[in-house]
This record gives sequence, C-alpha cells and structure tokens, in this order.
Amino acid sequence: MFARISRLIQSFLNRFIGSAEDPALLLESNISELQKLIPDLNKSVAISGSSVILLQKELAKYQEEAITLDKKIQAALSLQSSDSENIAKQFVLRLQEVEAKIAKLTTDLENAKNNLNNIQKIRDLRVREIQTKQEEIRGRISEHRFSTVQADIAKALDSSVATSPDNLSGTVDEQMRKLDQQTAENQATLLASMHNNKTAIMGQEVEQRVADMQADEALLKYKSKMNLANSSNPSNSEDKSGVVIDN
Repeated sequence: MFARISRLIQSFLNRFIGSAEDPALLLESNISELQKLIPDLNKSVAISGSSVILLQKELAKYQEEAITLDKKIQAALSLQSSDSENIAKQFVLRLQEVEAKIAKLTTDLENAKNNLNNIQKIRDLRVREIQTKQEEIRGRISEHRFSTVQADIAKALDSSVATSPDNLSGTVDEQMRKLDQQTAENQATLLASMHNNKTAIMGQEVEQRVADMQADEALLKYKSKMNLANSSNPSNSEDKSGVVIDN
C-alpha cells in the first residue's frame, strides 16, 4: 500500500503534461486525491494498534491465570493428603502451558509494538510528504493564476490602443453634438412652457380687470338710481347744511 502511495505522489505533478485540460484544475483535483490517502494511512495505524491492544488483553488474562495456578499449587500441597500431590501436579502442568503462552504472547506483543511504531513513523512521513506536495501544488496554482491575471492585463493594455482618445475622438464628438442638441431642445421646450404660462397669467389679469370695471359700472348705476329715489321723496330730503325742511 505504501508503495502505491509513493507512486501516486510521484506521478501527480506529471499527469497533466500533454493534456488538453486546464493544468490548474488537474492540480486542484490532485490535492483532493492526496488528501484521500491520509485516511488509508490512519487506518493502517489503527489496525496495528488494535492488534497490540488484543495481545495486551490476552497476555493479561494468562498472567492472571498463572498467579491463580501458583496459589492453587501451594494450597494443594499444604493439604498433605494422598491426592494433594496429584492435584498439585495437574496445576503445575497447566501452569507450564500458561507460562509458555505468556512467553509467546510477550514476544508477539513486543513485535506488534515495534510494527505499530514503524507504521506510525511511515504514516507521519507520508503525511508530511503529502502536505509538502499539496503546498507545492497550491504554489504552482497560485503562480498560474497570477500569470493568467498578468496576461489578461496585457491583453487589456493592447486593446486599449484601439480605444484611445485619438481613435475615439470622432465618436466622442458626435455624441457630444447629440447631447448639445438634446440640451437645446429641452431648453426650448422649457422656454415655450414658461411663455405659455405667462400668457395665460396675463389673460387672467385682463379678464379680472374687465370684471372689476364692469363691477364698478354696475355699482355706479346702483348709486345713481338710489340718488334719484331719495330726491323723489321730500319727507326724507335734506339741504346741504343738513337742516330738514319742514312743510
């Protein structure tokens, strides 16, 4: 598995050579593929670690049994009966089997711990390699994107020659003439509206004056009629001195 990981890491930067696809996109996908390798490495460590734990549990079980058998042997011999030696002998035989298993498990456990330690070192080394390669890929992608931006700026500068003020002078002058024409039309429309409003206001004033003159004439007529009516009634007449004439 580690050989496969090494081959993948070595081939990642070469996969896009000669490809018609965008190298930056391929490198971004390689970052994801490299990241997927880390769980496999951690899984190998976990498997080795579980083996160590199982061996430790099994060794502890036999060690406890050995202690129990030793106590049973001593108890059987202390009985000093005809069967006590036979019973103690059976316990001794079982103890020998347990001690042999303890010796084997101790060796297996030591080997498993060494294997776990080696796998952890390999895992850490591969993770560092993956992280280093990811940083390298990110650096390449950043350089590519920066160069792309520079190329776009260069294209924009090149295209600006065609849109320089000298080349656009004719178009700009035409647009300015159109703008001046629209401004003049708007001003003429405003002046016409103001003239119409002024004419309407003057007409209203004339009509008001005519109405006032007509009202004044009607008032004079009323006054004239009232004076005639007062002079035809001698009982209500007065002289200029204000003395009433007594008939």
